[in-house]
Amino acid sequence: WELPDDTNPLADNIGAICRQERDVVMFTSAHQLTNMLHLAEQLDSVQMLRDKLDSCVITSIGPTTTEALRHNGITVDLEPEHPKMGPMVVHAARESNRVIKQKEKIRVLLTEADVNPTDKTAPWYNSPFMKACRGEPTDVTPVWLMRQAGRYMQEYREVRAKTTFLELCKNPQLCAEVMLTAVTKLGVDAAIIFSDLLPILEPMGLDLEFAKGEGPVIHNPIRESTDINRVLELETVDSLDFVMQTVTETRKALPEDMPLIGFAGAPFTLASYAIEGGSSRNYLNTKTLMYRDPGAWHELMLRFQRAITIYLNAQIAAGAQCVQLFDSWVGCLGPDDYRRYVLPYVQGIIKDLV
Repeated sequence: WELPDDTNPLADNIGAICRQERDVVMFTSAHQLTNMLHLAEQLDSVQMLRDKLDSCVITSIGPTTTEALRHNGITVDLEPEHPKMGPMVVHAARESNRVIKQKEKIRVLLTEADVNPTDKTAPWYNSPFMKACRGEPTDVTPVWLMRQAGRYMQEYREVRAKTTFLELCKNPQLCAEVMLTAVTKLGVDAAIIFSDLLPILEPMGLDLEFAKGEGPVIHNPIRESTDINRVLELETVDSLDFVMQTVTETRKALPEDMPLIGFAGAPFTLASYAIEGGSSRNYLNTKTLMYRDPGAWHELMLRFQRAITIYLNAQIAAGAQCVQLFDSWVGCLGPDDYRRYVLPYVQGIIKDLV
């Protein structure tokens, strides 16, 4: 598996990737990646190669190669159900165009957004909250306060009495009003948008309802590997525009020096809701699919990763200064399972945020 005497073909491909002349890159072994990075280092183009690989569709032949790519910080977009050359080529031919379009939409969203989250002259930049987020010293100890408005806030209960929870989440004016009431009462250093983790599931093909006394219910849960085909790619955030409007309305109503936090559910938590059909005590169905069919799990998590990336970047473009991933149910996994089945997708989201 050492480099051949003639490395010109590999050098030519490294150059083509760096010039963005390649859309799809297929890896059939971990050694290919090692050799590519080794030669790129000799050519003094490792960083450029890594940067340009981000915009390519990365296809891996199977779990071992995928693990090596992830270990080197390279996101795998496609992996065939059967780890052989034929299925890999067929899978790449069928799915690559969709992945390319998805990545292009993320790039367009980032370049068109008239925001600068790192603007040091912005009134909110040196707020205590943003300093704490950046790991800088603050004059007070940062405290994260988890509140349940429905348990104690009369103003919120009055709003909730007039509408369902999902309808409230889809009303930007009411969402902004609820949040501003809380900010005024509590005197906090930052505000978080009023929304929920799960509305993103609706445009992805899942039938969501907040049932009275039961919480969220998914009426068409994913139970088999083939059910993943029902999970739609989030091509745009048009169907979630009410969340972006909530960000915009809340941002306009807040003091200029107060940061606004957007958020989304993390891939594992969204997948757990979609598979279990709601809350769960043991997440048996989720773990069964995860362990039984790692390829199907990988595809499901990638779909959520791409959707969440677009969703959070859209919130930033709408005016959020900070975004948060809530992984409410991931505590049901041990560290090794987390590193294998969850962490790569969270890292992929963070890497692609504006």
